[in-house]
Amino acid sequence: MKEFRCRCIDDKTGYEMVLSEVSYNMACDWLDRCIREEGSEIARIEFNTDKGLHEIFTETWMEDTHEYIPNRKFYYDEKRGYLMGE
Repeated sequence: MKEFRCRCIDDKTGYEMVLSEVSYNMACDWLDRCIREEGSEIARIEFNTDKGLHEIFTETWMEDTHEYIPNRKFYYDEKRGYLMGE
């Protein structure tokens, strides 16, 4: 697994590269651990058949308003082993 520490854009999708050479389970585990440090969590994961990517939606619980606020959306490309973000 390789983590991108600088901003790199995927030529195929236009999304920002986060991880490469990573399995789906490893990507989800890594993402879950990282966003929990920021107070966020994975809300749901859907497969987008048009894009051929898993879409991973994250959100943060707002204590003052008692509601979840959507955060950044991530994408996992199973064929290439990439985790990307918007």
